[in-house]
Amino acid sequence: MTLAREMALESEYVMGTFARKPVEFVEGHGMTLIDDAGNEYLDFLSGIGVCSLGHCHPSIVQAVSDQAAKLIHVSNYYYIEHRGEVAQLLSNMLNAFSGVPAASPSMASRRSSRSESVCTRARAMSSIMWR
Repeated sequence: MTLAREMALESEYVMGTFARKPVEFVEGHGMTLIDDAGNEYLDFLSGIGVCSLGHCHPSIVQAVSDQAAKLIHVSNYYYIEHRGEVAQLLSNMLNAFSGVPAASPSMASRRSSRSESVCTRARAMSSIMWR
């Protein structure tokens, strides 16, 4: 599919939340993105934080592939393997860094809940760091 066709489809069917740049990325490796014409770009935005570990690192590709072969997503209404362990690990890391006792990460399912949790933690962290 051409970039022009992709742009036309998105114009008609995708909410215009962002003013997109006229480039279509089709591949990525590490910090490099490749467009449909084969031009290479350095990805300084990292998917706006989503891909901060780079594109297509073999270890991440393998981990995602392994997980997708078992289970992709389950609602927060149910328990899943490792969620508690990950929450404990994040909590311990946050506590070690911040010194704030009983800080625990949020596994919120709604963006507003996550945002509120992040703001609460940021306030707690800033009060310690900037004393």
